[in-house]
Amino acid sequence: MNASFLTDVFQRVKGMTLGLPQTTTERHQCEACLDKALNLLLEETDPRIRFLPNYQAHLRNPVIEALTFINDLVDDIPGAVTCSRNTYVSDPRTNAFFGSPDQISEVF
Repeated sequence: MNASFLTDVFQRVKGMTLGLPQTTTERHQCEACLDKALNLLLEETDPRIRFLPNYQAHLRNPVIEALTFINDLVDDIPGAVTCSRNTYVSDPRTNAFFGSPDQISEVF
């Protein structure tokens, strides 16, 4: 799967859900990205869905909601955690991940 395609889709869908003003060109590009995402979804699940009448209209909002939810999850990923003997004592996350300061050296 192409990461730049997904990044583009997430940015455009995020703009749609926030109600940001879009030019006609941006709306067309966003619709094209949404169509690509919908096609990818159908290819990866069940392409026979295309035979249902008006399937795109039924799936449009759920796909937007799913992409927005995924994008929000990615935004919530915490930053890197420094793992060292010093942070073992001062950072409770490092302490939770490793049983002892010596185990940090063993793992890395």
